[in-house]
Amino acid sequence: MVALVITAVGMALVLGTILLFAGLIGLLVRLTAGPEESVSQATAEDPAERELKVRAAAAAVAAVLAQQTDRHDSLPQPFPLPPSVLVSTWQAVQRANLMGRRRTVR
Repeated sequence: MVALVITAVGMALVLGTILLFAGLIGLLVRLTAGPEESVSQATAEDPAERELKVRAAAAAVAAVLAQQTDRHDSLPQPFPLPPSVLVSTWQAVQRANLMGRRRTVR
């Protein structure tokens, strides 16, 4: 019975501590958050300025795509060789040492 009470008190303390820290984190987030922007400020952008931004973004994408096609020139690329099936000298020595230690007599 005493063990059950001790367990319940310990669990309550842990839960209370977790809730306390969650509250403190929430309070710190609210205190350190900057002022929120209203939706009307974000949509009050000049349509002509927005059109210029869209055109600039389209021109930037077109320039990057043009550079990529120039770089690759659609020439055949060399086929990469598969990795070697041979083991390195270090691996061979380590495996030989391991096999020497595991000698079993049959």
